[in-house]
Amino acid sequence: MILFKIICAFIIAGVFSNLVEWLTHKYILHGLGKNKKSWFHFHWQHHHISKKHNFIDEDYKLGFLKSSSFRREVFSLIGILILNFWILFIWPLVFYFCIFFTVLYFFCHAYSHINPDWCKKYLKHHWQHHMGKNQDLNFCVTFPLWDHILKTRKYYKID
Repeated sequence: MILFKIICAFIIAGVFSNLVEWLTHKYILHGLGKNKKSWFHFHWQHHHISKKHNFIDEDYKLGFLKSSSFRREVFSLIGILILNFWILFIWPLVFYFCIFFTVLYFFCHAYSHINPDWCKKYLKHHWQHHMGKNQDLNFCVTFPLWDHILKTRKYYKID
């Protein structure tokens, strides 16, 4: 019975976290991020850097102390966890798995932009988000579940 609860919590947190990832990416990072005066404009700058340097964004090599966009991404993820803190009082295990999926997102995203070949192999949808003709598609980084459900998954050829 305990294993069943753990598996259910993992699945619920995974589906929920992936939806939060999709919503945040589409409406905040791409919506507000396109405005040069927005705090979230760092994300659109990240797109320009990635496109210009064949997917590599050097800010992920610089780290938290030297990169403003790196810090803003970390603070954004912490903000998302704070907004979802209410889950801790309803189902703590789901919240703990949400923390896991948030950390997974961060490391997948950062490592993708340090090692594009790894991204092409394991996160093709994220490569296609940055390198495809329309960067307002393929919003999920860790897994394209909600891109499929919400019809924002677009396949592009990977060279």
